[in-house]
Amino acid sequence: AEGRKLLFDALHALGRVPGNDAPNTVGLINIALGTSLTLEGRLEEAGKYLAAEANDLRLHYPHSSPLARVLIEQAKLATALGRYDDARALLDESDSIAQDVSPNAPPFARNLSRFTRAQLLLAQGRAREALTVLDQVVIPPFEKDMPLPTTEVTTRLLQAHAFLALGQGSDARAAAQRALDLVQHSSVRKYFEAFEADADLTLGTAIGCRADARAAHDDLEQAYRLYRQLDDGNSLELAESEVSLAGCFADLGHAARAKELLAAAQRIHAFHAAFGPVAPHYGAPLRALQRRLSG
Repeated sequence: AEGRKLLFDALHALGRVPGNDAPNTVGLINIALGTSLTLEGRLEEAGKYLAAEANDLRLHYPHSSPLARVLIEQAKLATALGRYDDARALLDESDSIAQDVSPNAPPFARNLSRFTRAQLLLAQGRAREALTVLDQVVIPPFEKDMPLPTTEVTTRLLQAHAFLALGQGSDARAAAQRALDLVQHSSVRKYFEAFEADADLTLGTAIGCRADARAAHDDLEQAYRLYRQLDDGNSLELAESEVSLAGCFADLGHAARAKELLAAAQRIHAFHAAFGPVAPHYGAPLRALQRRLSG
């Protein structure tokens, strides 16, 4: 939140002095704001800043590497909004540009596109295809010297989601645990709490409260705590953690607490529904919980 405020302040300051709002400077801020707002769940706001930068690049730097990069960010946003066809088209365009302008780029240069495509496929319920895409990820040679191997962490987390979708609980648990261990034992752990929240959520779901109530509950509670700390109050990721934790409480026979969390998630979904339909990959788990707790 503090970083986002600084970005807004910088953008407003640039606009107050004629000549300061150079496209390159404003563009960097637009990308940072769009990416930050997407991560925090403020999807509708994020779209405005990413679209502004994409439009400027299409006008002044068409078919360029900067445009290819922004298209990936727009694809992430489109996936979060449930606009899956738009997300695929944006990724296809980005990949085409990257191939044309940087045919000799190192293999790991395409990892961001691969991760975003895997996220799209997971949102569409195409977990096996997501795993195939993740098999193409290339670990950069310099990552072995980094305090946190972010490429491996991201790969493991996405694999865990895919395994979970395929009903391969033990594989999902192993992948999520590996990602969590990497983050928790890193000297830069405090800067990567979003990774930790995702790993806790996935691990708790993979364990399952019916199988190991204490372990699963602890992971899901930690994920919920981190998302509340990290995300905007209307983040769909926060709602996702509330739904998962509510399901755990229902398994444990704590119906009242489960319904409290369900109501909190419903409020977040209602907020986003005012702007348009909530993406199916967010809406389906909520509706399943609603049916379960009303039965």
